[in-house]
Amino acid sequence: MSDVDRQSAIPQLAGKRVLVVGASVSIGETVARTALERGAHVAVAARRKDKLDAIVAQAPDRCWAIQADCSLQADCTRLVADAAAAMGGIDWLVYTPALFLLRELNEISADEWHSIFGLNVIGAASVTSAAMDHLVESRGRALYFTSDSTDANPHWPGLASYAVSKVALDKLVTCWRTEQPEVGFSVLEVGGTQDSDGPVAGGWTPEQTGKFVSQWTALRPTLQSRAVVADAVLYALSSPSYLEHLTVGPPRQ
Repeated sequence: MSDVDRQSAIPQLAGKRVLVVGASVSIGETVARTALERGAHVAVAARRKDKLDAIVAQAPDRCWAIQADCSLQADCTRLVADAAAAMGGIDWLVYTPALFLLRELNEISADEWHSIFGLNVIGAASVTSAAMDHLVESRGRALYFTSDSTDANPHWPGLASYAVSKVALDKLVTCWRTEQPEVGFSVLEVGGTQDSDGPVAGGWTPEQTGKFVSQWTALRPTLQSRAVVADAVLYALSSPSYLEHLTVGPPRQ
């Protein structure tokens, strides 16, 4: 599908039960707040409880905060159980967590590779597995994020490990479609986004930022609005036609 802009017609979401994982910052927060604005019931999950509580305050009768670390299997299972109990089920799952380590490949340790895949891929698999019975029951949908960096050749400087994990995530979603046809699985491909949490979550140093980030401008000079991305998410989930892959951002050069 072509780029989705802010004018997309997104219906009101009253009664929809939405679990947004990674909702404390960036795109996840914006998706959760936008869904609440449109009347959905929303469970928000992330590590930072104070950030989640601020979202709950927007609509305390329709929003629940669940503190969890998606790199931990037990937390993935628990957050889904708590969300389903609070909302009486789950219609839509949105998984946004991702770890960006700004490194060249030869600088990444084995432990860091485990951390990247633990959150970006295994966390997504664990949350999805835990939510599957609920999604099958509701004939629900699940949405995940990939990046235009996965298609770039050469890759974006410093983001090779992130791109590798997103290629794996995309394949994971493709396999879910085959094994669980009762559920609609969508992937949203996004370019650079305003107010990304990458620098904080990835522990970017000033030296790393200076080395790599300036090179990105030539590849993607325009950053995408978080509001536009959130609209694209809800457009995909609420569309009468099942959408496997959407792209948000300016056309590639």
